Amino acid sequence: DLWRLKSHESLDVNVNIAGNGRAKLPVSFSTDCPGATAECTPRQASLHIDALLAEPGDYTVTFSVGTIATKSYPFTILPNHAPQLLGTPDDMVVNAATAASTTLDMSRFFTDPDGEALVYQLKLDGDPIVTSSLSGSQLTLSTSGYGMANVTLTALDGRKASASTTFYILARNTFQDVDVFPNPVVDKLNVRPGSDRTVSVELVNAAGATVYAEESVQVGPFKPLTIDMSAMPGGVYALIVNGQRFTVVKK
Repeated sequence: DLWRLKSHESLDVNVNIAGNGRAKLPVSFSTDCPGATAECTPRQASLHIDALLAEPGDYTVTFSVGTIATKSYPFTILPNHAPQLLGTPDDMVVNAATAASTTLDMSRFFTDPDGEALVYQLKLDGDPIVTSSLSGSQLTLSTSGYGMANVTLTALDGRKASASTTFYILARNTFQDVDVFPNPVVDKLNVRPGSDRTVSVELVNAAGATVYAEESVQVGPFKPLTIDMSAMPGGVYALIVNGQRFTVVKK
């Protein structure tokens, strides 16, 4: 029968050689597949095929008993299919004040059409606020400071075909309604609430005059309001942020 191997599979077959017990003619092995090896004795040949060591295609292994008998076995290594993306993790806000950790099941976000067990990698860009550990498909992310990082998750199969996705992690003090940063500010002041909401914002100078106002602006953890203060004179300002059921005043 024709053997069919997926591109990541291996196959072990024992080939019994009848009628050679007394003569003990040498048994030899040949193949056009770089992933096939065999150990031969006068009575048996043990064949091992590692599909990862060969390109997909059709191959043959042949066993010869002296010069009097040969037997060939055809087999096929099937084409590889890259991992597929099932979904992307939501951008997440974690509480840096409590050093919280979050576990993601990577099998929720990646699958392999060939049924292969995948290897996962993680890359972080941005603030160095996240440490990670991986056990099987379970990825645990722990925060080690305040800030935001872009996380790239990659799944690879045995032939290094891959699929990737990205999301953001924001580590902040979730006990505060609004973050205002940087403080002191030179040019761009950011107003970032802990969740998506509608707010009004007023910026007042030391003389009590309103120098900036914004009504009913949509903001969120990953879409803060940015106020350009580069043309304003140096000094102390009061920022007033009003939202549903809260008012925050920052100097």
